[in-house]
Amino acid sequence: MHPFQHVVSGDSAADSLRTALDLGPADLVNMRDDLSLGPLGDVDAAESPQRAAFWRKIYGPQAAAFEDRWGPFAAGLAETAKRFRHLPDDPRPCLVWFGNGANEQLTLRRTASFLDGNAREIWAAEVLPSDHAPLPPFWVTGVGMLRSDELPRIYERRRLLGAAERSALAEGWRRAGAQSSDDTLRHYTAGQIETRPIDSFDARILRATRSDWTVTARVVGDAMAGCWDGSEEDALISDAFIFWRLRGLAKQGKVEIDRPDSGMRESKVRRAGPNVPT
Repeated sequence: MHPFQHVVSGDSAADSLRTALDLGPADLVNMRDDLSLGPLGDVDAAESPQRAAFWRKIYGPQAAAFEDRWGPFAAGLAETAKRFRHLPDDPRPCLVWFGNGANEQLTLRRTASFLDGNAREIWAAEVLPSDHAPLPPFWVTGVGMLRSDELPRIYERRRLLGAAERSALAEGWRRAGAQSSDDTLRHYTAGQIETRPIDSFDARILRATRSDWTVTARVVGDAMAGCWDGSEEDALISDAFIFWRLRGLAKQGKVEIDRPDSGMRESKVRRAGPNVPT
């Protein structure tokens, strides 16, 4: 058993960490959700019907296929919440891995909330811009973007969180939950979690949409990559979220999707308007 219990966000980061530090199942709590999107009001409860409904809405026609492959949203959310509720039960120090993306920052705050007032130590393993190749402006750092052989050096520089920092982080989680709604995006800016409207990336998505029919997955990828040249803010936006916004833009008449109920690789999209080719 490892001397720390590790908290990490997402399967990619969890797999890298298992390999890097030879972790067993009891050594790792994987926050398998994207806390930067949608309602958080019931995410810590034994059941999270509001949050599960949000993810079914995001995946839309593909929700059933996703649940067939990965399991019901509600069950996954419940299992994650259970692991967090049991954080006070482990006597080892808790080590949270995070970069400067909203999801990982919220995972840090969620951990601090569950251990608020508890004697268990919380340590931080923070991914810095210097841990990546030279980064353009507005780049988001993340554990899952690093190779497993790059993680031991971050582990070696871990730091213990003090009481005041822990308290502030726990309060940040409570604030995020109180502000949440279905039309909410969250960003980590200047040390704080900032709430924005759900349509904040629509302009970027429209810029990535061509006037001629294009496979939707290509447009989704281009919208995700809009930040990579440093001209726009990176937020580690998910492909499912962008595809959902594209379907919403189609309902608004701003784009056309030839097979809106198909997957992003089976459908095509183009800008709507009088100048599109026939």
